Amino acid sequence: MRRIVFLQRDTLTARVRRPSFAHEWAEYADTGATEQAARLAGASIAISNKLPMPRSLLEQLPGL
Repeated sequence: MRRIVFLQRDTLTARVRRPSFAHEWAEYADTGATEQAARLAGASIAISNKLPMPRSLLEQLPGL
């Protein structure tokens, strides 16, 4: 099952439809740079609006 993490829900006013495939959904109003790695652990899909994701972070998250 895929884990989808929405890191900055409050920064996006659009309606985001959840996918039809089986998944776990985690949603956060906002996420700071120091919280990213912990919140994305085990995630296969990340939804972010304005939060930079540097290479050093992505290297820690091989399943993303």
